[in-house]
Formats: sequence, structure tokens, C-alpha cells
Amino acid sequence: MAARIGVGRKRATVAALIVAAGEGHRTGAPQAKAFIPLEGIPLVAYAVQPFEDCHRIQSIYPVLRNQDFTAWEQKVLNPFRLRKARPPVAGGPTRQDSVRLGLESIKKQEEIDVVLIHDGARPFLDTSHVEQLLDTMEDAQAAVLAVPAKDTIKIIAEGHVLDTPPRGSLWHIQTPQAFDYALILEAHRKAFTDGIIATDDATLAEHMGVPVMIVRGSYRNIKITTKEDVVMARALLKDQ
Repeated sequence: MAARIGVGRKRATVAALIVAAGEGHRTGAPQAKAFIPLEGIPLVAYAVQPFEDCHRIQSIYPVLRNQDFTAWEQKVLNPFRLRKARPPVAGGPTRQDSVRLGLESIKKQEEIDVVLIHDGARPFLDTSHVEQLLDTMEDAQAAVLAVPAKDTIKIIAEGHVLDTPPRGSLWHIQTPQAFDYALILEAHRKAFTDGIIATDDATLAEHMGVPVMIVRGSYRNIKITTKEDVVMARALLKDQ
């Protein structure tokens, strides 16, 4: 496991990995999910901006489908004059593959201390939450944004309820998720070798025995997955 280097890491070199290689069939949109327009601007452009605005982040690595590289340049990189963006990385067949490929690409290009992994389909991230994550990473190896569950959650199998866990201990985990770079690269490599599949990157850190810190996020930081999410996103944008 990677050595713990969190304490006193105020001058850490930080990169953001924006994962936007999903096709997004469930949205019903004709284009890749990351390029669904909100008020004429692609989702991924909103997702990238908080990292461009945060002075503590040195570089941004977009992970995209190969066929979306041109759209990235024409619709995001050039119009919004992104200074920190590195050349896009080709994603893999799953989100986990895309993150691993992105992490490997960073290693080939520069040395960093901390990486923030963010979904390209989360357009309402606030820069203040990025700052809070980085503050937490000064003495941690892993930290994630999260909000308390508002609904009762039930565990179900074969059409009936098995259990109802106490809602007070349940949180919805969001992105970005922040990690010691060497740690999460090692965790992803191990997961790839061992065939471990996880629904988020923090789970892989947990498998390494690393405590994951929680930073309270915002209910506005939604992930666009379905047609209904697109409708909600457009409503939230008008309410800003």
C-alpha cells in the first residue's frame, strides 16, 4: 500500500480526472452523455469549470470516447479557453476501466500528489466543495463528497424486503472523490489484476484498508443518467 503522505500537503500537486466516456443510452440523447447541451453548453463543460477555476489544481485530464475528441476540442476546449486541460485520454468499456486508463495516462505525463476523480455528467459542482476536499486531503489519503440519504432505503431480494438499515447512517456518495495519487493508481491496478468491480473509486481504496473521509456536498450535485435527470438539470440551471 502507498505510504501515507497526507499531513502538511498544502503545496500538493493536484490533477483532476474528468470521466466522460459513457455513451449514456438511458438519457435517450443522440450524442454521448457528456455532450448533452444545457442552454447550449455541453454537460462536460459545466463539469470541468470548477477545476479550471480552482487555483490549487494544476492540470485537467478528460477521459472520453475516441469519437468525441473532436467534439471536445470544438465545443469545450476552444470555446471556454481551458488552460489546464491536457490532451484527452481514450476511455475503456466501463467507467472503472476509463478511470484506470486516465490514471495511467497521468503517470506518463507528470508527477502529482493528489488526484480528484469527477463524473463528466455532474454539471453542478461548486468550486467551494473542491476546496473543502483538498483541505481534507491535507491529512488524509482519501475523501469523497456525500449527502445524507433523504429516503428510507430497503434491501430487497426476489421481490420482497430483507432489511431496512437505519437511514441516519446512509449517505449518497458523489464525485469528485479525492485520493493520494499513488494509492488510487495501485488500487485500480490491483482491482484490474484481481477482477474486482466497484461502483465507485472509494470502494477500491476501502479494499486497500484506507479510511475514506466524508465531506458534505450538495443535493444539487446530481449525476445525469436518465431522461428525467436531464429535465431536472435544466430546471436547476434556470433556478441558479
